[in-house]
Amino acid sequence: MSYIVSRGPATAYKIANDLNYHFSQVYRKVRRLEKYGLIERSNGHRGDLLASTVRGLIVCYYYNCASQELILNKLRKNLNIDKEHLARFLDVYLEYAKGGAPIDELPIMIFYALYKGTPQELLSPLLPSVIRYIKGNIISQ
Repeated sequence: MSYIVSRGPATAYKIANDLNYHFSQVYRKVRRLEKYGLIERSNGHRGDLLASTVRGLIVCYYYNCASQELILNKLRKNLNIDKEHLARFLDVYLEYAKGGAPIDELPIMIFYALYKGTPQELLSPLLPSVIRYIKGNIISQ
């Protein structure tokens, strides 16, 4: 996961070569990361590029598997949200996650935080970006 977040997207073959792992070991780990929605393939084939999902970036942020600055930059680019507000939200939200809060797409996490009564001042800077993100996804589908 760390490799994909830091250097990805990449093929499983490139990851195995660069990290000096056996190919079967990398493919097994890739299948597990896909199963949990942390990475995705470009077309679903074996030689495709593997990239981190938003969920994967957030999990990586939580477990500190790559530079938090790098992860925040990637999330900001995907979601068009200010890094400082995003970092503050993730730090508070991931404390809730220890109690079973969902880690998924950012809109789901924000709506869950609203539902659980997270202070409005923490969430209000994120809401316009989340609304744009939701509208963009609905329109594209």
